[in-house]
Amino acid sequence: MNKKYFLAVAASTLMFVACGDDVTEVTEIHQDGMAVLEKGEKLSKQACDTTNVGEMLFVMDSSAAFVCDGESWQTLKGADGKDGVDGENGADGKDGKDGTKGDKGAKGDSGEDGEDGENGTSCTATLVENDAGLAGLEVTCGEIVVDTIWNGEKGESGENGKDGAGCKIVKDSAAVVTLACGKDETADTTTLFKATCGSIAFDPATQYCSQGIVRKYGYITDDRDGQTYKTVKVGDQVWMAENLNYDLKILPEGETDSIQFSRCGGELNADNENGCSEYGRMYTWAAAMDSVAAFSNDGKGCGYHVECESNEKVRGICPEGWRLPSHSEWITLYTVVGETSRSLMSSWGWLENNNGSDAFGFSALPAGNGANGSVGEYVVFWSASESSLLSEDNAIGFMLMYNNEKISMLNDKKNSIKSVRCIKD
Repeated sequence: MNKKYFLAVAASTLMFVACGDDVTEVTEIHQDGMAVLEKGEKLSKQACDTTNVGEMLFVMDSSAAFVCDGESWQTLKGADGKDGVDGENGADGKDGKDGTKGDKGAKGDSGEDGEDGENGTSCTATLVENDAGLAGLEVTCGEIVVDTIWNGEKGESGENGKDGAGCKIVKDSAAVVTLACGKDETADTTTLFKATCGSIAFDPATQYCSQGIVRKYGYITDDRDGQTYKTVKVGDQVWMAENLNYDLKILPEGETDSIQFSRCGGELNADNENGCSEYGRMYTWAAAMDSVAAFSNDGKGCGYHVECESNEKVRGICPEGWRLPSHSEWITLYTVVGETSRSLMSSWGWLENNNGSDAFGFSALPAGNGANGSVGEYVVFWSASESSLLSEDNAIGFMLMYNNEKISMLNDKKNSIKSVRCIKD
């Protein structure tokens, strides 16, 4: 149960004043004294409505008075007073006095000098000889011989070395030099390549230099006679990198047509096997077209004094999977290599050393036309296309010459002999 205390009110008007605040005036007191509550937490339980408007309570634990305004209890505590004026700064403190300087320490006495060291002993070297006649140097320091240094004895002579093996050139071709060093069966063989790609030497038998890069040849084997040919890709075409060397004396059984004529390239010598291995064989146009249809019917009946009605693609005398290139296929090759014969010509073998760059590995050799004196000057390759001029007698060939930068297209007699290069199907 709450205890109530009553404070006597001395006048009808109460003045609540907070230092520095406005005065709050309370009038119309409806009670003779102010009820007192010990704890403010009980204030909310005290009735406050229209029946006790103006009634006041004093709460002891907060030392505050409250008045009912008809709805809730409102504190009569004044607002906080304003801050007081700042006080003046205190005076600065005075500097302290300097401390007294200490006395200087006394100087120490000098140390005594050390005693002088003894003089060193000098040494001399004297040339001496022992009973065996061996010379040496006797080293004396002061009056004492400290050592004798004798010369070493002469060593025995070493055995004589073997004679070096002599070397000789056993083969000197346009592309390589072969040396044999030693004697007979014990000789060591060394092959030196003359061909270079920039500063790099390479083997022209298996490699070629294309635009500054050493590349490897491809290879095909002709199943008819087992011969192997190098191949090279130029643009989108794949060509033989050697002239065809198929001997047409090897005919299918029962074929004896003399129009199938071929012989070795090079000098005029039908049995010139070295010419065959180097320049391949040369063929009449009828032989190149396989007019007797020994291998296909593509060029059957095509020959001299005959207007040919061949297929667009003619295998001719080429190995299976290859064909005799047409006029348009030669033009494509010429365009890809930059319209210069030098890019297709081999880097050796041409007259007056007017060799080509062989920039694409095509390696065209100057096989001539089968007549003495023409080797080294030029080479002519058959196409599978007849000439538009006197087509019964003429076919189109392509010629590379030692003194001409361009490739020449010829309307040549079908019964003349030319070299053959095959293109892959």
